[in-house]
Amino acid sequence: MSKHNLIWVLAIIIASAVTMWVSRNTPSPEASREVKHLPLVQTYELIRRHYIEPVEPENLYQGSIKGMVESLDEFSTYISPEDADKFEDRIMGQRCSLGVVLELDGDEVKVVGCLPKSPSAKAGLVGGDVVLAIDEQEVKGLTLDQVQDLLIGEAGDKFDLTILKPTGREIELRVALECYPIESITGLCREAEGRWIHLIDPENGLGYMRVREFVQKTSEHFHLALRQVGELKGLVLDLRGNPGGLLNSATEVADMFLSDGVIVKAVTRNKSSKTYQAHGGGSCEQIPLIVLVDSDTASAAEIVAGAIKLSDRGVLVGTRTRGKGCVQSMFPLSGNLGKLSLTTSEFFLANDQPITKKTDSDSWGVEPHEQVVTKPQDLEILGKIQASVELLSVIADVQDRADPDKIRREILRRDKQLARALELLREPEKMADIIEAAAIQRTLQEKDEDE
Repeated sequence: MSKHNLIWVLAIIIASAVTMWVSRNTPSPEASREVKHLPLVQTYELIRRHYIEPVEPENLYQGSIKGMVESLDEFSTYISPEDADKFEDRIMGQRCSLGVVLELDGDEVKVVGCLPKSPSAKAGLVGGDVVLAIDEQEVKGLTLDQVQDLLIGEAGDKFDLTILKPTGREIELRVALECYPIESITGLCREAEGRWIHLIDPENGLGYMRVREFVQKTSEHFHLALRQVGELKGLVLDLRGNPGGLLNSATEVADMFLSDGVIVKAVTRNKSSKTYQAHGGGSCEQIPLIVLVDSDTASAAEIVAGAIKLSDRGVLVGTRTRGKGCVQSMFPLSGNLGKLSLTTSEFFLANDQPITKKTDSDSWGVEPHEQVVTKPQDLEILGKIQASVELLSVIADVQDRADPDKIRREILRRDKQLARALELLREPEKMADIIEAAAIQRTLQEKDEDE
């Protein structure tokens, strides 16, 4: 029996069963519960019979599932079959695409740059290349969206590109769409050959690590970056814009900085809990630390920031974090209808401090020790710089890439939060005073709550 027919048979069986239950004079409790499904069946039948255009049953099922999940909270989601694999790839620290960024320059389609380790980078595409044709279809005169639509496919699909190199030579390239690792740990800018620069103040031995998201191998990549940069006298851990990710990955990174104590506790609906403890012996326990946070620092990133603050391990600079203190769990749906990502537990930091933003409370997220705000116009320019340095062979800054100090100076001129972080790392006594004052204030607050 086809999937289409099976869905219709199930719908008819449900409708018949509901009708039988409704017809009883004294329905049982089980029957009463089933009657509540009647509007769903009626809606399904009304759409099937009266909607102006035919609708695929799968679309109706997916729509009803999506509506139910979205009624729960802002974080629970329905993931369609088309997006399920992409979601899993992302959590595993992979992206499946050609990894090329294009732009329109007049009527030409130019390569801006390629993501590291992507199929396009491995095929030899560089900034300044002009795409003449895709699978023998000329792209001149197409919009950028139309060009990008020609490059959509599934892993393993191959595309034949006709490329005009900056030298004037025309070549043919075959590029396969495949999965490649995401750079979850980045630096401030790249060297000319593309490697991230993590030592941003060599004179004072100060380093910079940005964690873009917590995926499967984030802690491994963090250790690798530390080995590359060598001994540090201070570190800026940038969690701004980090949406979270895997809980275990976040606790592994936090454990690198903490000697003991609670990192986080996850509590379920039946009040069962699991506590994640710091074990000591981490590679970064003795490095003076500043953590950058903002309103887009969420979930697993808030766990790391909160654990560092409450353990008096470092100074937080920036703005209050988002307040997404919940855990999502994945549940596959039968019939190849996709997956559900449901909120199944809530995070609590040490001393049972909640993270979740709730309507009846003014206390949520993680507050920085020092509130520092970057101007909106600077944020816009910094976003463009960041997007640029993440690519290889970018047209706009080929010359600047040979002089990363120029990029660093421009970033520090505009990024007030990062500039303040470096100032504090150069003044360890002031850092110690900030941490001590915060610890005293926390002790007094806990004493007041006990009384």
